[in-house]
Amino acid sequence: MVFFVKGSSGKQGYAGYKLAGLFLGPLLFLCVLLAPTPEGMSAEAQRAGAVASLMAVWWIFEAIPLPATALAPLALFPLLGVISAGEASAAYGDSNIFLFAGGFFIAMAMQKWNLHERIALQVVKRTGSHPQALVGGFMLATAFLSMWISNTATALMMLPIALAVVEMVAKNAEGRGAGDFAVCVLLGIAYSASIGGVATLIGTPPNGVLLGQFKKLYPEAGEIGFLQWMLLGFPLVAVLLPLTWCLLTKFLFRFEGLSMRNVGRALENRLRALGPMHRGEKIVLAVWAATAAAWIFRSDVVLGSVASPPAELKRMNFDHVMANPPFFAADEGLQSPDGGRRSARHESVPLESWVDCALRRLRPEGELTMILPPGRFPDFLSAIRERAGSINVKPLYSRIGRPASRFLIRTRKGARGPLSFASPLVLHESDAKGGAGAYSEKTEALLRSPTAIKF
Repeated sequence: MVFFVKGSSGKQGYAGYKLAGLFLGPLLFLCVLLAPTPEGMSAEAQRAGAVASLMAVWWIFEAIPLPATALAPLALFPLLGVISAGEASAAYGDSNIFLFAGGFFIAMAMQKWNLHERIALQVVKRTGSHPQALVGGFMLATAFLSMWISNTATALMMLPIALAVVEMVAKNAEGRGAGDFAVCVLLGIAYSASIGGVATLIGTPPNGVLLGQFKKLYPEAGEIGFLQWMLLGFPLVAVLLPLTWCLLTKFLFRFEGLSMRNVGRALENRLRALGPMHRGEKIVLAVWAATAAAWIFRSDVVLGSVASPPAELKRMNFDHVMANPPFFAADEGLQSPDGGRRSARHESVPLESWVDCALRRLRPEGELTMILPPGRFPDFLSAIRERAGSINVKPLYSRIGRPASRFLIRTRKGARGPLSFASPLVLHESDAKGGAGAYSEKTEALLRSPTAIKF
């Protein structure tokens, strides 16, 4: 027999399945794009579906790098008239993207300095060297890391550690069952990574998707805070993790006759080989702890005193909230040399934060009243964003013949209704009638009696 062996040139060619996907994607894109539009579907929705089909094929076949495929809507949506370029690019700058980017950066830093391995080995060592305890240790360490790092990234980080321990078990364990132990550990890591990701907003990307959709579908409900999510997610983890461990170790896999007397010593040796904590590990650990604290308490810290009322006030909701925020943005108007007057006239917290804080304190259908300069009215409408409606505006004039100096604005949380302007209120008489500074009759009546302003 004669065998002919072709040597490798050292260059990695373009795989056949990738080449097939490269052409299959545009073909499917054209088929969806040129097909008759289904009844009840808009042309824009059909075009978006065509782009989604192209991306799905390219992702599955990895025809081009995955991040490059993710940029397809940025070019194709404006070209096809689905949405504008500004709207398409805004999605790539969503705050949730940066939230998850922070988790990925921490994961990269932990992996560089082997902090994840030290944490995992410390947890596994303390759970004991019994087979069930080792599985539980790996699941506990994985779930804890997955709370703060993407579940997929956590599983990939834990895999080398688990394989090393499985190899140690195969070499040092006495008795049968090492194969079942290996499968059980790997399944435990996979399940606990998914379970642990439920505990926090950044534990898994679908949590961020839900957060974004919740804001759009229920704008009047306010934002879901990091701590609020944990109050629901962490108890679920505390229940599901032991149940999964019990299912794996008590029912699906048995380890009769598997002795692990030497595994504990092997784990200790591996941990000792890491040496004392390096400076880089300490820095990453400090940044991780500070970032986690900032994520948990971020809502109140970001908005300052406006959104940090006393604890008893946070537990209350009101029928009516009235606010008189500073009239000028931070970079507008003349800056007063007096600090107190300057802080009263120029905002240190955005108007959007004032509106958000007030709406959070309102019950459904509760009323919000604000007084603002007319120039800030567009900012107010932008801050409301469908969370409130039936907006009534009463212009306030200092004197007849002058432009309105203030808008008295009233809106209702969760309501849907048109924008309307009420009859204006003139605050002062003309100089000929009552002299400079004299209030008008309507103003005097409002100041000296409990009469409500009519919109």
